Parts: sequence; structure tokens; C-alpha cells
Amino acid sequence: MAEFAKGKPPEAPLLFLPPHSDRPFERARERAKIAKTNPLGKIDFHALWTAYVSMVLEAGASVKEA
Repeated sequence: MAEFAKGKPPEAPLLFLPPHSDRPFERARERAKIAKTNPLGKIDFHALWTAYVSMVLEAGASVKEA
């Protein structure tokens, strides 16, 4: 991380995330007629990301790889 940040001003972001990055997922979920909530919980971009990372780690990847 230090190497990645080298030369950047202190106020510069280390990672760029586009605003509203969940919108494409939400549109796809709606087109697929998948409900946002069900008896097991809610389905949103964060839940998808968390599930993906959990499965990658359970499959044996290191945190760095995940």
C-alpha cells in the first residue's frame, strides 16, 4: 500500500470508486425480477460482494488474493 501511495498528496484517494456503483446491479436485479428481500435477508450489491469474498476465502485463497 505504501508503494501504491508513494508520491500522492495526503488528500488524494488511494482507490477510486465511481459514485452509485450499485446501480447496474440494482437494474439487473430488477430486470431479473429478483426481490430485494426474502425470508433469508436482503439482496444488494454489498451482500453479493460479501458472499463472493467469503466463498473465495473458504475455497482456500489468502486474504491478499481475495
